[in-house]
Amino acid sequence: KDILANEEIRGSYLKEADGSLVAKTVKVGPLTEQEKAAEDALKAKRAEMRAAKAAAATAAESPAAAASASPKP
Repeated sequence: KDILANEEIRGSYLKEADGSLVAKTVKVGPLTEQEKAAEDALKAKRAEMRAAKAAAATAAESPAAAASASPKP
């Protein structure tokens, strides 16, 4: 009754053993600037981790290519 139509809602939930979902947190309204900054930081960190993982996979697939790409002392 306190939430209006088309209002932004977000939150988290827990999944019970029987498969049902129970709300853990519910937030009403748009993200704050602090929440937006935290979300952007998390996205950037995930992108860095994906890039590092992809680079490691590429190096593992082709050790010779990785060795030739590295600077020589």
